[in-house]
Amino acid sequence: MKSLDIYISVSCILFIAASGCSDESIPSQNAQTDVSLNVDVSSDVGMDVYVEQDATSDFESDQDEIPECGLGFVDCTEAPGCETSEADPAFFFYEDADEDEFGDPTTQLFFCDETSAKLVMLNPVHDGTDCDDTNRFTHPGAEEICDGQDNNCDSFDDAAPQTLAPIRGVGDICTVPTSVGACALSANLCTNTNGVWELTCPQTAEPRPETCNGLDDDCDGQDDTADIDTSDGTNVVGQPCIRPTVQQDGSINLCAASTYSCVPQGNGDVPLSCLQVIQPVAEEPGFDGIDSNCDGKDQ
Repeated sequence: MKSLDIYISVSCILFIAASGCSDESIPSQNAQTDVSLNVDVSSDVGMDVYVEQDATSDFESDQDEIPECGLGFVDCTEAPGCETSEADPAFFFYEDADEDEFGDPTTQLFFCDETSAKLVMLNPVHDGTDCDDTNRFTHPGAEEICDGQDNNCDSFDDAAPQTLAPIRGVGDICTVPTSVGACALSANLCTNTNGVWELTCPQTAEPRPETCNGLDDDCDGQDDTADIDTSDGTNVVGQPCIRPTVQQDGSINLCAASTYSCVPQGNGDVPLSCLQVIQPVAEEPGFDGIDSNCDGKDQ
């Protein structure tokens, strides 16, 4: 007896010998199974029948073996497993509308990589600490300027005490345009005048008693050498004074008569001193009681 190996649908096996197989005789079910049948078709012909299994059944079986990621985890790598936490900030992206490399914290989204983020965002960045994503000059680390805004995102705007929010130009020495002397010396402030923020130089020093310090303390436009009210608390600039001298013969030293003045010293001090104002002259012959050449004796 001879045998013949053929492939055929299971639905046709019972009909092959007698009537063949037609479309109407094949059931609509598509699932198939590998089979080997020996069908006695004639006295000398044997028939081994094999039916291939449908691929759809294999796919559904494989799908059942793939584990799903647990809540809060995703698979971001080619390695097996769900190793990436959706709470990992390394995978957070933020929209950076003003392109200053700092994103809007309210736009946080999770993506496995930047390529995926760019499919949804125009300019994704990892830093989400921008406090104004419409101004590229406002972001953490930016220089604070006098404009009424929180330029460096430190939660202090220009209305805050300016020791907490250092502002460019604030504290720089300036001259008050309407003042003189010590009263004109001031420092810039950031001020708001009728809604306009700007650096101003307000007068902060008040007039004070004139002293020998090289300044116009009372802000009257006269320095220490000319101001007649300069005082050390007892003596006043311009007041007559007598310089102490040692006379050998009881004569009067012509150079002793003087007036108080502010005399700058080499160390920077400007003390109120009884400055010599009369210069020595030649002595007259004879004793007249006046030490004209200021040498401590009359002759």
